[in-house]
Amino acid sequence: MDAIFREVVGTKDRIEMFKIRYLNYSSEVATAKFLSKNDLSLDIDSFDVNSRFFGLFIDDEPLGYARLTFDSKILFNHDVFKFGEYHNLWGKKNISNRGYDFPFLNYPCVPDQLLVEFFRFRDAGYTIFEAGRLASNPKFRHLASIGFSILEGGISAVLASGLDSPVAAFINCFPIMPNTMSILDLNLFMGLKHIYLTMICLNNR
Repeated sequence: MDAIFREVVGTKDRIEMFKIRYLNYSSEVATAKFLSKNDLSLDIDSFDVNSRFFGLFIDDEPLGYARLTFDSKILFNHDVFKFGEYHNLWGKKNISNRGYDFPFLNYPCVPDQLLVEFFRFRDAGYTIFEAGRLASNPKFRHLASIGFSILEGGISAVLASGLDSPVAAFINCFPIMPNTMSILDLNLFMGLKHIYLTMICLNNR
């Protein structure tokens, strides 16, 4: 059976993705605090409104997912917003007062050098996105590289969309993920051109 990489679109696919994300993040004490509790057990937050989603599938069964979050001035996902609005998942705090457009910029412990890099690329006209919110189907969590394969595909898809500007991708991965640094050190993203990659690996969020 061949694995198929594709963008996650449509309500049914998104619900499945949000459910698997919730399972992933609620199972770890370190990540459970990032969840917005709701009766549907879906991991959905305000950054999803400004995101594209990608997944890896076998016979339509998801192996895992990744989220690419953009500046709100570049991308607004109306379908995700309407979904959250319909299920009363948004509140004034979620949408209006979330802080910066990228999740990692809202962490209290972001290294100064990382902020310098971010604003340098922003001021130079780069298209910036944060790649993260990796989640794997519990049946396949032993396959540690799934999330990074999806990130590679998502970043490639963004580059293939014909952007005029250079791209800076900030990869946000919680350090509980196995072999995080070694996977990146093996040049998983080799072959991608005109892109700046930096990894956010914060232990104290």
